[in-house]
Formats: sequence, C-alpha cells, structure tokens
Amino acid sequence: MNAATTGSLWNVLETALVLSIVAACAVYAIRALWPVAWRRARVACALSLLREGSPHWLRPLGQWLAPAPIHSTMAGSCGPCRGCEKNQPTVVSPLRRA
Repeated sequence: MNAATTGSLWNVLETALVLSIVAACAVYAIRALWPVAWRRARVACALSLLREGSPHWLRPLGQWLAPAPIHSTMAGSCGPCRGCEKNQPTVVSPLRRA
C-alpha cells in the first residue's frame, strides 16, 4: 500500500465514524424530544416488516422494533410518562393557615 491509499482509507474510516456519531446523536435527540413521533415511527416500521408479504427473515427485526404496548393503568392522559401530572399546581387545604 502506498501513502495515497492509506490516507484515503483513513479518510473513509474517519468519515464513517463521524457519520455514525452524528446519526446516533440525531436518533437520541428525536427519541428524547419527540417520544410520540418516535413511537409512531417504530410502529410504522414494525408493521411494514411484520405484514404478510414481507420476507420471513425480517419478522424478528419487526418484532424487535415494535414498542411495548401501553396499558391503560400505566398511561396518563397522553402517555406513560405522567409528565402532565407533575405540572399540576398543588392544592392547599382551606383549613390550613399559610
């Protein structure tokens, strides 16, 4: 291998590493900032992989991608995080003096 080939290979590896880091950060940001959109995207991908016409070897990937079901006992008004309950004002008893 000459110097031009080694430098070129290093540039390709460096570019691939940077792209993978940026992609991982983007996925993390979408997952953290938009959990409903993330769940919908996972459901859409899982359903497309699990439908009848898809290859048999893609079904385990679809099952892995499918999010866990939200049970009504876990869910608040919009989802399982119960973030809306944290933002409600605390009620002060009228019998108690401030």
